[in-house]
Amino acid sequence: MAKQTEQQWAKVTETVALEDTGNILTPLIRVSMKYAAKAAEFRAVNKPELAKYYDEMTVNVDRIING
Repeated sequence: MAKQTEQQWAKVTETVALEDTGNILTPLIRVSMKYAAKAAEFRAVNKPELAKYYDEMTVNVDRIING
């Protein structure tokens, strides 16, 4: 018979306080800004492949925002 093991999982939740601006696109705008910052970070450490990926993701999110 196989030995039974017990695992205990703790639920982890992130608490985020957001200002209600009335703009439903605010979360996507923040994602776009984070991607742009990440691209700049990778350009600064001379990792053009990763910078290119994050630049592309920024453009894709901006397309969603701007329709």
